[in-house]
Amino acid sequence: MNQTMPRGGFTLIELLIVISIIALLIALLMPTLGAARQQARAIQCLSGQRQIGLMFAGYIQDGDGWYPHAAVATPGWASLISTWTSTLDTWNGAPANQAGTFHNPFFRCPSDDNPTWLIYTHSYRVNQAFMWQVFNNAPASIRRERTVNDVEILKPASKIAVAEASGQYTGDHFAIPSWRATQPMQVGGIDKRHRDSANYLYFDGHAATSRDVPALRYWSRSD
Repeated sequence: MNQTMPRGGFTLIELLIVISIIALLIALLMPTLGAARQQARAIQCLSGQRQIGLMFAGYIQDGDGWYPHAAVATPGWASLISTWTSTLDTWNGAPANQAGTFHNPFFRCPSDDNPTWLIYTHSYRVNQAFMWQVFNNAPASIRRERTVNDVEILKPASKIAVAEASGQYTGDHFAIPSWRATQPMQVGGIDKRHRDSANYLYFDGHAATSRDVPALRYWSRSD
């Protein structure tokens, strides 16, 4: 009587076929998984910008409607005293030695992997047309003149407060109108780090994604 001997395992050909199928499936899934990760980071960035908007709202409520300055520096650009991020962090109760740094996850876009940070350790810049840089020896009246009060922003839903910036740019603000928002992305400009798009926070607190850099009217105080 003939008996069939049990097979001891896969043959080499069968193993190669299985490995090939697995490799093919991985190749098909990787782009989808990569796109999903990028989308998740973009959403997390938007959420972080909305949190910055909430911090702005709390700050101006405590400060009679006045927004923080882009930065406060010593005369001659010798050194920085503070930036808008450290101002918000200090207002929010952060230790002085940690204010304005990446300990606050809202100031860092998860897609921002630029390792060459020099002075400003955050992923976003404020709009200088509304929040200017001042020197620490300027009179208080001048300091207030060089930032904006909430009641002065006539169309907050269409005016940009914060945007993503290139990591090669070390300033904490976009120089408007000397920098033209209609120009192509450049050093010191918008960083389209989310699949050729960037996120923007508006003065009414909403954040939105745009592939095109918004026109200059979205950056200026005038209508």
